[in-house]
Amino acid sequence: MVQTAAQLTQVDELESRVDQLLRDVDSTTERVTHRLSDEPPPPPEPKPA
Repeated sequence: MVQTAAQLTQVDELESRVDQLLRDVDSTTERVTHRLSDEPPPPPEPKPA
């Protein structure tokens, strides 16, 4: 299958967009994790005897 230059450019743009999204997800995950770690842990659930 031969790809034209236009198709290759599209692929490059998609790859960079995916990279950006992954970075956004990483930073959001870090923020959420940090926010959760700032809160006190929930009380342990009572275990049935």
